[in-house]
Amino acid sequence: ETAHGVRRAYESRGQDFPEIATDSRWNEFDLGDLYRAMADHLAQDDPRFKREYEHMMEVLEDEDHDVHRRHNYCDTAVVRAWTEGRHPYDGESWQQFQSRILSPLDTLSRHESGEKIAVITSATPIGIWAGQALETSGRMMWRLAGAAFNAGVTTFRVSEGGVRLFTFN
Repeated sequence: ETAHGVRRAYESRGQDFPEIATDSRWNEFDLGDLYRAMADHLAQDDPRFKREYEHMMEVLEDEDHDVHRRHNYCDTAVVRAWTEGRHPYDGESWQQFQSRILSPLDTLSRHESGEKIAVITSATPIGIWAGQALETSGRMMWRLAGAAFNAGVTTFRVSEGGVRLFTFN
C-alpha cells in the first residue's frame, strides 16, 4: 500500500516510477500470533501483564483507543518472551525472523554499484538491518527499531562486503 502511494506521488509530478516487486522476506513478524501463543503463559507468570492484558482486551474493540497506536507493557512482554524463547511457539522463532530479514542482503549486493533500490518495510526489519550494519544485536536492534518512525527513511549501502548504515530515520 505504501509503495503504491509513493508511485502515485511520483506519477502526479510526471516522474516515472519503477515496477513494484513484493518480497515476503521483508514482512514484519505477526504480533497477534505471538499474543495467541504467549499471553496465557505470561498472565500466569506476571500479575502486571495479566492486569494490563485484561484491560487491553476490554478496550480493543474501541478503534479510537490508544491501544491501537502505541506499544504497551504487554507488547513488550510478549516480544521479549519470543526473543528469549521463554514459552512454546510454533511460529517463526526470533532467530529465524532475523535470518529471513537479513536474507535479501545477497540479492541486493548483486545490483550495480550506485543503483538505488527502495525497500518499503516496517521498523523491526529496519532495526535488524541497522543492527547488522553496526555489528550489534539483541536489545540494541530493538532500540533501533523503536527509534524508527513508520514514515522514516533509512539508507543502507550494500556490497559484497556487507551492509553499512548511511542515514537513519
